[in-house]
Amino acid sequence: MSTKKSLMTMMILVLFVITITSGIGGIAHGQTSQVKIYVNDKQIKVSPINVNNQLYLPVRAVMSELGVKVQYLRGFVTLKKSEIQVSFEQGSNDIKMNGVRTFTNQPAIVRNNLTYVPLRFIGNAFGYQVVYSQEKQEVRLTSDESKGYIVGYVTGALGDALSKHNIRIVDAGNRNLEWHPTVNAGFFRIEVAPGTYDVDSLSYQDEMRIYKLNLPNIKVAAGERKFVHIEEPTDNLELDVRYEDGTQVQDALIQALIPESSFPVKINNGVGLTYLPAGTPILFDQITIPGSTRQEWDIYTMARYQDDTHHKLSITVHRPNVHISLQDDEGPVTSAGAGISLQGLTDFDRPIDLGYMAEGGVVNMYLPDGKYQIGNLFDTGYTKYFSSPETFQVVAGKVDRNLSYTLPNLVHGTIKFNDGTVPKTGYIEFNLYEGNTVYGMGGPVLDGKFSVRLVEGKYDVYYKESQSTAGQSLGWITQTKDSLKQPLNFILNIF
Repeated sequence: MSTKKSLMTMMILVLFVITITSGIGGIAHGQTSQVKIYVNDKQIKVSPINVNNQLYLPVRAVMSELGVKVQYLRGFVTLKKSEIQVSFEQGSNDIKMNGVRTFTNQPAIVRNNLTYVPLRFIGNAFGYQVVYSQEKQEVRLTSDESKGYIVGYVTGALGDALSKHNIRIVDAGNRNLEWHPTVNAGFFRIEVAPGTYDVDSLSYQDEMRIYKLNLPNIKVAAGERKFVHIEEPTDNLELDVRYEDGTQVQDALIQALIPESSFPVKINNGVGLTYLPAGTPILFDQITIPGSTRQEWDIYTMARYQDDTHHKLSITVHRPNVHISLQDDEGPVTSAGAGISLQGLTDFDRPIDLGYMAEGGVVNMYLPDGKYQIGNLFDTGYTKYFSSPETFQVVAGKVDRNLSYTLPNLVHGTIKFNDGTVPKTGYIEFNLYEGNTVYGMGGPVLDGKFSVRLVEGKYDVYYKESQSTAGQSLGWITQTKDSLKQPLNFILNIF
């Protein structure tokens, strides 16, 4: 715990050295600046000064506007808001964050018996967004007190501030909601609604590496500021990847799956390195080898370790032994979006879906002996969910029965605006109602045209600019066996 607090302290210190350089470079060192300061649209009556191209503010004048409590004691100053406490000695390069001493080359200073601190440091340290306008010669600090704030700092093995990284943060109550703040000089910040959040993973912008983090969830209330320190994980899982004849796979990319997340691992000269939190199960279930297709080679290897020390895992690359055919009335389903999801043989404490894509109408995969369940079939906006388990077994390396499925035929159509023009791009959504259950189907719109697999039933149809945006109703349609063979044409009203 003390290590986390210490490194979290270093996060705050990095904020000292983020400067507002534009527009103040011409102000002499120590000279009063004419830049106006606003906190949530309220101008503060304060005169900042320029020190080494940074705007400094007097502590007393700005802290009350930020809701930060200030305490002076024998030359020491303590600033506190929510769970953040910063303490420093006037004029000293030593600073304490939550009681831990560290060092900064941008100390608080004293001018005319007033203590000054760097503006951007104060804003970011207490969860404010800091925006400088050179044109208006103003700095605005903004914060919505109905929201909460997660502020974090990312360090390397030596405690150095990292950059060119992204953090994945997920709403623990709705894992479909996630944020991907960018790390800059070690620092990241997001604004969230009150709730509980999972700081899930750390990724690298310039490398294909994603590290699952094993941090406790963060509960944030309205107006609260929560800090999290992230230490760059040290690779503790070494992968030795070989073909069945024992020769090494020199270069490849394998897919790793852990609960609630997946990530790629690069294989170089037969070896791959990654980080696995203690007690976390991991499944390697796909491999891409240059010059080969995913349908030629496959993997299926699981592991779980109860400690985070270094482990070595052997992964064998196999020829596929399971082949699942997908077709419609016109023949094999050859579209790029066709495939299946699979459940079985996992140590994840709960069912998980593994997605496998088809090539040439066939899904090819390697599976060890065991019992498996097909979760669903999908293609071009259509998904078939099985009302009763659709299972098969692999015995002595062979599947116990033929696996072949028929999907609905494609329905083609057009969308036009009522002025005769067509949308260049978009998404069409068909909501099928069966009792109290709604099944969503859909597909992309390109130059006013779309294709989607539909079954008989009544649909509520929407056009959207993108799959994630709100849509405009195109009305209700009923599809019968005969109408499924006919094209669909919609008119989109422009108001």
